[in-house]
Amino acid sequence: AIARDENRPAREVAEHLLHSGRSGSAEAVRSLRDAAADVAAVAPATAADLILHALEAIGEHDPQRPTLTAEAVGLLASAARVAEARRLGEEALRSGLDPENEAALLLGLAEACKHAGQNPASVEYADRGLALTGISDGLQARLHAIRAHALVGVDELAAADASGAEADRLGQAGGEHGAAVFGRTARSLVAQAQGRLDDAYEHARVATALAD
Repeated sequence: AIARDENRPAREVAEHLLHSGRSGSAEAVRSLRDAAADVAAVAPATAADLILHALEAIGEHDPQRPTLTAEAVGLLASAARVAEARRLGEEALRSGLDPENEAALLLGLAEACKHAGQNPASVEYADRGLALTGISDGLQARLHAIRAHALVGVDELAAADASGAEADRLGQAGGEHGAAVFGRTARSLVAQAQGRLDDAYEHARVATALAD
């Protein structure tokens, strides 16, 4: 409590909580996740370290583990720590997950590969996620968005445009407006590559308006 009142780093607060036993561990994980969420947009590497620390604090069979792992993979990808993201993600996939958590993990792996320029692997991970049944529209939208950009990278423009359109449609339906923006951006890139400059401009204009 004193450390919190003095605005000490979340990791330090969590260390004190972890020393207080099982109940403290649960509170420590909440503290670390809150801190990671606060800094994820500006410091993904720091956020990833916080989530990894939370993973160390819970047991192997803790019900929170799949969600935390998926968060860690996504943050590691954003921080360009691709090898770590893939190692952690593949390990988690072997443990057996429910469809939503598995799809979220595959999304993180697709993003990690895209950041590293490994476009074919990114498409493969996204396809695996989209093949799962019962996942939310928002998550499908994000998978289509990363797939669209990876397909642009391997010159499969028609497929990229189709995935971009699905990212836009599902993203707006499921409240994942970032995915809709990303999908529209992919469609703009496709149109530009095909010489359809009016379409390229229109997709970019809509994406910008939605982002604003």
